[in-house]
Amino acid sequence: MNKVNEAIDVEGEKYKPDLYYTGKLNKDPNTPGIPAKYKIAAGNVSKEKTVYVGGLAAYKKAADLGGTWSVDGLSDLAKASGSTSNWHYEWQFTDGEDKTITPATNSGVSNLKGDITNLANLNTEQPLTFSKDSTFMKDAAAATTAGKSYRAQLTLTTNVTEESSA
Repeated sequence: MNKVNEAIDVEGEKYKPDLYYTGKLNKDPNTPGIPAKYKIAAGNVSKEKTVYVGGLAAYKKAADLGGTWSVDGLSDLAKASGSTSNWHYEWQFTDGEDKTITPATNSGVSNLKGDITNLANLNTEQPLTFSKDSTFMKDAAAATTAGKSYRAQLTLTTNVTEESSA
């Protein structure tokens, strides 16, 4: 697993993500991703546009209520990948010092990882779920109240085969 600011291998080339995005957290429960402003100019005409990098909206719920966390853009990802294979998903959590937080079996969190045939099922049949009064949510609330981050990352993997041109 690569950390956000480590170089990753993309088609044989080393790529390091823009440092603007590393270490940033989305705190908006209504918008997925980190906002970035782009300015496009041609001659005397220019236009600014805000795009959102990433895919998870912040999760903001009362610690004692429980709930589910939905993921935006799944249909776009499925379409863009063209994958006809199953998908593997895994939720990972880290604290402000990048230490992995592994929810205990009895922490009240379900659907942390698994395999699905349809990505949309992450929001319907197998959503990340926090039970009412879960210890995981109480720990996350205590950390954020103390001004410490509690981050989530969803990793999706599948097999994509190249189409041959006949």
